[in-house]
Amino acid sequence: RNPEGMPESDAVDWFRDIAHGVAYLHDHGIIHRDLKPGNIFVDQGTVKIGDYGLSKYISCSRRSGQTESVGTFHYMAPEIGKGVYGKEIDIYALGIMLCELLTGQPPFKGQNLQQVCTRAAWARHDEAMAALEHCDGDVELVNLATECLSADPDDRPNHAGEVAYEITSHLESATEYAQTDLERFFDLSMDMFCIAGLEGYFHRVNSNFSRVLGFTKREMLSRPIESFVHPEDVEKTTKAFEVLGAGMPIVRFQNRYLDINGKYHTFEWTAKSIPEENTIFAVARDVTGTLRDSN
Repeated sequence: RNPEGMPESDAVDWFRDIAHGVAYLHDHGIIHRDLKPGNIFVDQGTVKIGDYGLSKYISCSRRSGQTESVGTFHYMAPEIGKGVYGKEIDIYALGIMLCELLTGQPPFKGQNLQQVCTRAAWARHDEAMAALEHCDGDVELVNLATECLSADPDDRPNHAGEVAYEITSHLESATEYAQTDLERFFDLSMDMFCIAGLEGYFHRVNSNFSRVLGFTKREMLSRPIESFVHPEDVEKTTKAFEVLGAGMPIVRFQNRYLDINGKYHTFEWTAKSIPEENTIFAVARDVTGTLRDSN
């Protein structure tokens, strides 16, 4: 599970936003000192860090000359018990939250609060390290969590911005990988896949359109979609776009498309739209001459 019930699909994105927020605090000379899931809020998709009751301005030095009040023991860096505080304690708390996100459990556990405090004070998180090693999380995130949880503050990332950068790099890499897989599927499928705009132009077509109709991809993208449609089918095609524009899908919709030799092919479409993004995702099959070809 994710801390505080974070949806799986959003958890890593939200963690990156948390790290960015902490980096902003550090850039302005503030350490939070009580970072934990209970102090993280999501308001209309925006991640916010709350409860600054223990926050403190810091100087260039990370060491204080007196014992300070601390936050939740489950998220306490080991150096706090020695009267040492600095931005590294927030980095440590980020590591604990990332560990929870990846493993579903906090690094420090015990039968009572005293055991938790003792293990936190001595950074005894062998169980958490083992859980990280065997979790299903990506190795980049596991390594980042392990680095943030280093017992020695000097071995942790120097700034929360570095944590945010590593998370951003991971997300961009994952997105690029997913896009590569989508590209393969888009181009290798035997169906005709396309992405179109509600304004009536193709934004992208796979190679099967050229195979069936003979037009180049450039020709398909540069002309209005209705210019390829049989004149008798233009009106119902326009109505189909209106349905999609209203956010409703179309299933087994048929119209006829002109090929480069002047012959018409009956296409059967299934399509869904995202009106707020002016985007239609559609797949078509050439059913010319089949029983479903009623034209």
